Amino acid sequence: MRTGAVCLLFCMLLSGVTLCWAAHRRLARGRAAGPRPGTPLPDFAVSRWEGEAVSLRRVMRSRKSLVLFIKPECRRCQSQLSTLDHLAAMARRGIPLVIVADGGGAAEAELRAFAARFGSYGEVYFDRSGARRALGISAVPCLLVVDEAGVTRLLLKGERDAEFLARSLAPFFDLRAGE
Repeated sequence: MRTGAVCLLFCMLLSGVTLCWAAHRRLARGRAAGPRPGTPLPDFAVSRWEGEAVSLRRVMRSRKSLVLFIKPECRRCQSQLSTLDHLAAMARRGIPLVIVADGGGAAEAELRAFAARFGSYGEVYFDRSGARRALGISAVPCLLVVDEAGVTRLLLKGERDAEFLARSLAPFFDLRAGE
């Protein structure tokens, strides 16, 4: 009798653990992994290294833009910038690129050095308010294509090579060499 009760208790415990695990997996799959294509990119404040806060929508000025979320110390992110620079040079009119780098906790000297080094790639802003995480972007680099109306059209996570980026961005930008 006692063995039967222990077995029953064990089965109930195992069932509860299994149900909890299944519920966790469902929630994890449904969790936002960044702005979804087809949805408006929420506006948030970004700042120059000097500290001047501006609206991301104001920065984009109703232009179709690439928005790249990175961390200044991330080597993969720095590698991605050189790939994007290559693509921007191929475009006839250039690709508006807004770089949003994590700024929280970084020393001001590091932020200045980052802005000086990568400012030629695009407009460099810093996320000092945690907007990247609030948007559900947990990994960097993360590249978004945002249209003139502020709607996210494409989300690419992780480092990508120039060929993959060219194929992914071709529907949104003219990537043919200048004539």
